[in-house]
Amino acid sequence: MYHGYTTPTYLNNASINAPLDCNGANTYMGARMFNSGPFDINLCAAACTSTSQYDTQHPPPDGSPPMLCNFFVTYLLLKNGKVLGQYCTLYNETWGPAYATNFGQYDASGNHYTIESSYSSSNATKPGVCTPSPTCGAQYCKAIPAAAMVATAKADCSSYLLQTTTSPTV
Repeated sequence: MYHGYTTPTYLNNASINAPLDCNGANTYMGARMFNSGPFDINLCAAACTSTSQYDTQHPPPDGSPPMLCNFFVTYLLLKNGKVLGQYCTLYNETWGPAYATNFGQYDASGNHYTIESSYSSSNATKPGVCTPSPTCGAQYCKAIPAAAMVATAKADCSSYLLQTTTSPTV
């Protein structure tokens, strides 16, 4: 396992279909494709880490905090049954297995893209900590499905940690 990330959660043949966060913002940070060498979850962990490092070194010009990668999903992407490579999707927020509802799609030409051997992992130093803005409040954290919330003595949203199920490592 790549240093700093949780044990992968097996998502079968699906990827995360992440909703907008409590402020209506997209948490998706882009994707990376690796098409040489064996499937290796460490490639996506490294991509997540390097994306956060880059974004920290190049913050938004408006003064807002940089978007940091806290979660990724990796899987084999197939086109019409043939493996294209290992795909990694990056997010700034952790999403539980209940959001693994993307099983693929067709493009305008009729090509069928499917997903196999999908796994997700979170930044272990910030494993799914819910920290929406004050406009969202703790009720947003409590509404996240497929996650057992563990409350602490603090009254703010950051006191709730998402606990996800795990499966064997890849």
